[in-house]
Amino acid sequence: TLTMGKKKGKKVDPAKAQANEARKAAKVARNAAKADAKLRKGEAGADPEGSEALDGDTLDPQADDLDSILAKFAALDAANDAVESTSLAAPPPPRANLSVTFVGGAGGGGDAFVLYGGEYYDGRTNVCNSDVIVYDPGKKIWKEHCYQGMCPPPRCSHQAVAFNGGLYVFGGELAGVDVYHHYHDLWRLDLKTYKWSLLRPNDKNRPPSPRSGHRMFAWRGYIVLFGGFFEQAHDIRFFNDLWVYEFSSNTWTQHSYGKLAQVPQPRSAFGFACDGDAAVLSGGFAKVKNPAPGSKNETRTFSDSWKINLAPILEGKSPTWERMSRKGVSPSIRSGFASCGHRGSLMVFGGVLDNEQEQ
Repeated sequence: TLTMGKKKGKKVDPAKAQANEARKAAKVARNAAKADAKLRKGEAGADPEGSEALDGDTLDPQADDLDSILAKFAALDAANDAVESTSLAAPPPPRANLSVTFVGGAGGGGDAFVLYGGEYYDGRTNVCNSDVIVYDPGKKIWKEHCYQGMCPPPRCSHQAVAFNGGLYVFGGELAGVDVYHHYHDLWRLDLKTYKWSLLRPNDKNRPPSPRSGHRMFAWRGYIVLFGGFFEQAHDIRFFNDLWVYEFSSNTWTQHSYGKLAQVPQPRSAFGFACDGDAAVLSGGFAKVKNPAPGSKNETRTFSDSWKINLAPILEGKSPTWERMSRKGVSPSIRSGFASCGHRGSLMVFGGVLDNEQEQ
């Protein structure tokens, strides 16, 4: 367990310094988001209560924002790819909804945990981060990598996976006081140089639609991504679409299922982890459009579990879903928990259960 500590000596508060840098980057993203607001206005999506897999293009109000927003960031200083690395005397400032990815032999060295992004609310404003922080468990050293040139815009509630010397980050959101913006970009962080590169799909098909709260993992040269949500003004959509990204060809493929197919309902903040050629999905959260008669509860926390057979992907076919029956003692209903696959089991830690009070 890592505990927060104070730096010795008279030094700049890392939380304030980090917040200032994040605010500068957030301003750029906010201006870009305003520029394409008309593209996002009035678009509709599929019913979050339905069990049919949502088409990634069904709800695509920000379909064209990838080029417009990221081009603005690239134009800041595309030639300046310098990375400023600093050792931290204490763990990084507090944050939530970040990604923490274990990387074996990171950068040709020992094992490491790579922290990226996240958000922090100081009681007045919510600040998203874009820094990369690496923890070496062997040496017990924290190191922060900051960027002035090409790097992803600040974000939280994204997903990250490690594969073949790189950290891949997809989606997430910029959540601030006066801006709320979802992403659907894919970035790669070189774990030797700690430099970022934007991966634009080679095919003509678009990547998954903008979203947060999705889950994904790396498997046999692929990224497998499921679910998440998109929120705009007073409207919110939850997804149950399944996407597969192939590292070697830099292409996204959506695997669709018929209306009568048994697949997990739309959700976010669920557990999703693989072990071998199968993965388990469990729990999660969604908001419902039409609560039960007489009820004002507009949220639902799931207790179901599903197994997905990934092997058909290798033959160009869609994975198959199977709902799992509960046996023995199972975790209580929850969402937003950490999970990983290990020796045929899904390991779960933490999470939250929101209880809305009837008024």
